[in-house]
Amino acid sequence: MAVSGAIVYLPPSKCGSRDQEVAGDNKAKPIIKFENSQLTVVPGDALEPIDVGSELKCLWALQRRGIAFDQAEILSWDVHESRLQVRQNPWMQHCSV
Repeated sequence: MAVSGAIVYLPPSKCGSRDQEVAGDNKAKPIIKFENSQLTVVPGDALEPIDVGSELKCLWALQRRGIAFDQAEILSWDVHESRLQVRQNPWMQHCSV
């Protein structure tokens, strides 16, 4: 993102914790593609997708993404948290019965 100068979407399912990264098998498995009558080997993704099936797990993944953005000096923690609060507030409202 910062190196290429392009905006890239980083889904919450790619924002795992350091514990998950260390515990998992971090060796990227190559992907073999068949294009234009040729076999090409492309490096695969080393990280397993993170479970974001509940609101809390999604919130934790988004917070980890905010920390990564802050450490890379792409987006400050305060700005990320304010945007996250706008998205998160509807989850926390009581529903009318």
